[in-house]
Amino acid sequence: MTALDPIKTRSLFEQRRAAWLAEDVAGYLACWSDDLLIELPGQPEPIRGKSAYAEIVEGSFARMRPIAWTYHHLAIDDEYVLSEWTIEAALRASHRPIAWRGMAACRIDADLITEWREYWDPAVLRDQLG
Repeated sequence: MTALDPIKTRSLFEQRRAAWLAEDVAGYLACWSDDLLIELPGQPEPIRGKSAYAEIVEGSFARMRPIAWTYHHLAIDDEYVLSEWTIEAALRASHRPIAWRGMAACRIDADLITEWREYWDPAVLRDQLG
């Protein structure tokens, strides 16, 4: 178990945020390992592999335009990172703004995110989507 370098870790999270805000799918996915494992609220099964996640990312960009992604806290514990964040976007169909706050726990190996588990209340987002 190798402890993460805080500077590299923050840089990876900044790279991810910048790519998301720019709607740069390739840049966003470059932050993840090919064999990633992601657990998201509302997803009945974990997402396995970068190609499966790419479909979700592309679908998300098709439905909403990124506005802001604020990290409130970023804590590093060995190869794990805990982050608290707020995401803001606008629905493409209606231009209506939406926002949700959540937490995530992830594992980083070789400067790539390999595991991600996200926590937020799906009802908050569902209410905004109407």
